[in-house]
Amino acid sequence: MFEGVQSFMAGASLPKFFSSTLITLIPKIDNHSTFANFRPISLCTFVNKVYTKVMAKRLSQVLPRIISSEQAVFVNGKSIIENVMLAQELMGFIDRKQGVVI
Repeated sequence: MFEGVQSFMAGASLPKFFSSTLITLIPKIDNHSTFANFRPISLCTFVNKVYTKVMAKRLSQVLPRIISSEQAVFVNGKSIIENVMLAQELMGFIDRKQGVVI
């Protein structure tokens, strides 16, 4: 496994088993007549879980240098709701100014 990750970091492609996932259906209720009565669950391999954890850790060290500080989505400690509220406030401001903003 370690050699596989090292070779990937050196530019090789990942073996298929690294990213293989089995999706299965778990019944929500006893009635199995429709797909709506099931929920999907993905079963990942141990190798996949370790690999993604290592990659997330490595990327977390690089991302602050390549992602703008203004980005509010998919960044730890930030929430999109702040930008939604800002957009609503700006729309209200523009409306009060009757569309004239200089």
